[in-house]
Amino acid sequence: MIALKIIKGPTSVGEHIKLPSGSSLILGRSSEAQYQLKSIGVSKKHCEIRAVPGAKIEITDLGSSNGTFVNGLMIKKQVLKLGDTVTIHDFVLKVEAVAPGPSLSAAGEGFGDFAQTAAPQDSLQKEQKTIENKPNFFERTIFPIADTLAGQGDVRTLVLGFFILWTIAIALLSILPFSQNANLRIEQQAKEVAKLYARQLARINQTFVVEHAYQRLVHNLDEYTGQTPGITNSMIIDASNGQIIAPSEMVGRSITNPETVAGLSFLKKLQDPQGYAKIDARGFVHALAPIRIGVSDPNQGGQLVSKVAAVSYVEMDSTRANLSMADLLDGALTSLLMAIIIGFVFLALVYRWTEGTLVVLNRKTQDLVDEQASSIEINFNWPNIKALADKINTINNRSGGSNLGAGEEKSLEWAMASVELVPIAAAAFDEQLVVVAWNAKMEDVIGIRASMALGNDIGSASRDVAFENAIREMSASAQLEVGIPQRRNLDFGGRDFQISLVFAEGASLVTITPVEEDE
Repeated sequence: MIALKIIKGPTSVGEHIKLPSGSSLILGRSSEAQYQLKSIGVSKKHCEIRAVPGAKIEITDLGSSNGTFVNGLMIKKQVLKLGDTVTIHDFVLKVEAVAPGPSLSAAGEGFGDFAQTAAPQDSLQKEQKTIENKPNFFERTIFPIADTLAGQGDVRTLVLGFFILWTIAIALLSILPFSQNANLRIEQQAKEVAKLYARQLARINQTFVVEHAYQRLVHNLDEYTGQTPGITNSMIIDASNGQIIAPSEMVGRSITNPETVAGLSFLKKLQDPQGYAKIDARGFVHALAPIRIGVSDPNQGGQLVSKVAAVSYVEMDSTRANLSMADLLDGALTSLLMAIIIGFVFLALVYRWTEGTLVVLNRKTQDLVDEQASSIEINFNWPNIKALADKINTINNRSGGSNLGAGEEKSLEWAMASVELVPIAAAAFDEQLVVVAWNAKMEDVIGIRASMALGNDIGSASRDVAFENAIREMSASAQLEVGIPQRRNLDFGGRDFQISLVFAEGASLVTITPVEEDE
């Protein structure tokens, strides 16, 4: 019985995929496939293998994203013979003859725990993916706005523009409010100082007012406490007639200042023990505090009641007051908090336009691999991201139908796309054997970097004369037999490799595989 043995891959190495005569089997990543190859680069239904008469297997690519390769060449459909190797992304399978044994039915039996656990694992992955895709706060609010803006202007310009706006916002929302708040704090502080001064005057003079000892009234606390910053005027006023009773040089004068008159009326009406303070347009605070005496009230049977007999008045210049260190620190912390909040929003936008675009591209690429989309559409106006998406779409469109083994002619670009797709050493040449594509595995085998090889002919792109001669001879033969692979073994650094070259319209595709992988 003929079978495919997994000789390399992330899982199931050493297992045989057995095919009784006349049976068929679909290989892929999803639970819909009859044999699962668990790898992100394997399509859900990657390829189909069928046992045909003559102890051979026919393999058909089912339009996979990353292609199916036989002996290093991408195929659409091909009959396999003993010893052939099949590459399905990072899985390598070899055609072997084995003794009859359990076969895989359409339901997936015959492979024990592997087949039985595949579906639950797939369901678990789908459930996990659903949880991971649940949108967070930024994805629901800020990211949609960022995506809309990114579709209308160059992302690099947007990042610079928002950085400038952020800088301006920091100035407007931190420096200016801090200055305004500082002025308000100074005014409030000046009011409290002036009211305290007025209350102290009222307390010192209460006894003198009760005794009508007006000649002893104190109108200036500086006589007792020293200079008080900002105090420009202070006096004692008779509440009954609004006339000044101290200082002595102003006795008998009436109050005309509107702030003082309003404060006097306020105190007489409300009997507020805390006093009254108001700031005028010039920044001067007018503060008053009541001086009470007890009088007999005939309406209450001669009971003593409190009456505002006089008020202490203080005028203070708030522009001469200073903020305390605590006030300055509080204002600075408030401004810093505003800057941090705005900064987080700005960083979220920048993330969406940089790292976020790569996350979206990766997600859309995965949808392409999972065959949930036919192409990648990017709305971000970022030239490099758009160019990368276009290249992925180009490779995807060309990888689905190239049948090089059957000799189907393609343009020069099919070979370049194939070099990017194959997981083995590969290079592409034009008809003059000038290098047009050279992958990383080719760098490892030949020892020439792609940057040095591209644009040069085979002679300049190789230090090995035997390799150069082999490529020239195989290319000459391949151009006479278009689409027919030419193979030759060659020694590189003491190891045997098989070189395969196929020519189609205007291009040659060369692949190199170690011989020991085929043993």
